[in-house]
Amino acid sequence: MLVLEEFVIGEIILPYPNGHAHYQDMIFTYGVSMLIVFWILRFYKLAYMAEYEKLEIQKHELEKNIALKNMYFTIMVHDLKGSFNNILGFTDLMTNAEKLPSHDKSEKFVKNLLRNKAVQFG
Repeated sequence: MLVLEEFVIGEIILPYPNGHAHYQDMIFTYGVSMLIVFWILRFYKLAYMAEYEKLEIQKHELEKNIALKNMYFTIMVHDLKGSFNNILGFTDLMTNAEKLPSHDKSEKFVKNLLRNKAVQFG
């Protein structure tokens, strides 16, 4: 290990006043260096944590939006499925004329439907 017995001020080389002063300089320099490293790492950690928190918020918003989208499509599929089943059932009745009820029965059925609609929806 190299032990310095002198220190430099500008271009003037001065000897240490006693033999142990250079160790004190080395310890002080090491301590200051460690403080600087600590504060730099602390700054980067705080910046990282702030960015991490922003990403967590965005993640939760994205998960919420995906759940809303899935709920919307579930409701839409359910409504469309019911409508298409009604259309398919009506076209099936139209294609199979022998399955159609007589005119009197169908007129009674339609009047019953209209009466129930008026009771339920006013």
